Amino acid sequence: GETLDLHLFLDKSVLELFLDGGRTTITRTIERRPQDRDVELVALGGSVRVKAFEAWSLAVDGLFSGP
Repeated sequence: GETLDLHLFLDKSVLELFLDGGRTTITRTIERRPQDRDVELVALGGSVRVKAFEAWSLAVDGLFSGP
């Protein structure tokens, strides 16, 4: 019955998770294929109810363009 605030950031090879305003953080390097686009939320030994979900694109064309 606990409510958690979860922020998940997923780039090409880096996954960052922030739980309850940064009380708990996890950063992992992951291997993804270009066609991988799904994210799955799983509860081991229980259930999960998502109250709200928002998604944004982190990619900005030209943001890091060099000389």
